[in-house]
Amino acid sequence: MFSRLGRFVYRRRRPVIMVWIILVLAGAVFAPRAGSQLRSTVGEADTEASIGLDLLERDLGFPPTVFILVYSSDELTVDAPRFGAEVKESIAELDAGDGLVRVDSFFETGRESAVSEDRHMTYVLLWFDMPIDESVGRVPEVLA
Repeated sequence: MFSRLGRFVYRRRRPVIMVWIILVLAGAVFAPRAGSQLRSTVGEADTEASIGLDLLERDLGFPPTVFILVYSSDELTVDAPRFGAEVKESIAELDAGDGLVRVDSFFETGRESAVSEDRHMTYVLLWFDMPIDESVGRVPEVLA
């Protein structure tokens, strides 16, 4: 099948190239208009995921947005005082007044499921009381 397609395209390569050039030019003309037609629909559709998120917020009191930060070290384990101190210090630098409502980490909860098997990695959950679209603006601050 593909060999026949290849022979067809090769025999008619000039018309095929012309069709592609026309399609690319048409795309270039209409591409600037696409941005005004596209919009975010995160959380707007009635999907199982959005229904589940609504249940978590309404019935269990979970904030709408969570960031997951992963901390790892080649030398230190999570049991080392310096590892915990550096993780806590990086979290303390976040501005709690700007939508951050809850922080869950191994160092506060002692939950072993938040630690890798070799104990060189853990994660921290940052819960924000703001829609997902707004919380994306917090990413540079959190990464810093």
